Amino acid sequence: MKRIVLLASVSLLIFIACETFISFQLYTSDLFSFSNKNQTNLFVNAKLKIEASDEDLTDAQDFLTENFRDSKNFRIESGEFNDYIVADYKIPVVLEKDFIENDLDLFVLVVKPFDENNFELGLSFNNEKFNYINDYVSEVFYSSIELEDAIISFDFQNDLDINVQSTWKSVYINGKAVPIENTSILSKRDVQNIHLSEVFLQSFTDNNEIVYFGQISKIK
Repeated sequence: MKRIVLLASVSLLIFIACETFISFQLYTSDLFSFSNKNQTNLFVNAKLKIEASDEDLTDAQDFLTENFRDSKNFRIESGEFNDYIVADYKIPVVLEKDFIENDLDLFVLVVKPFDENNFELGLSFNNEKFNYINDYVSEVFYSSIELEDAIISFDFQNDLDINVQSTWKSVYINGKAVPIENTSILSKRDVQNIHLSEVFLQSFTDNNEIVYFGQISKIK
């Protein structure tokens, strides 16, 4: 099995047995505003890019529409060696106190506020959704998906006028492994590329369990 690169749904990857990229961005202004209840809903725009031929576009579009929130803008992009099916979709962000299980999203991002200047960031993974798609993959494509082979990644950007402190654990930061914990100070416009480690992904044993991997604080 090829290594699967993922930012939202590990389950789709083996479905087409190819390279898959999912990318999105998180901004400190959005997260703090949401954490402080200045906005009621927050969805992150994500881009899904799947290695496939244009003949696969119809089947992939049907699958994406069924399994990924607000999938749209289905298209073909050509790389150096391969063609890719590309789509845009949305990942929900919820407050911990408002978290409820849902059948649509493979995972959601969870914000746990401490006060107006501090919050934790976590992820809740839907094992039942994963198993449902994996069963489909096994039946139709005679393959399977290992969650720990997936990579979920995003760019984390400080767009506030003040510095913020970010503490991450069990991730890679700008390609460097952080097995335990790393704390950094981000000035305005600083960006960190984060992707979750295999160890982190293996920690999801209970359905819709929330696992926290980051803490963000304003520095005044």
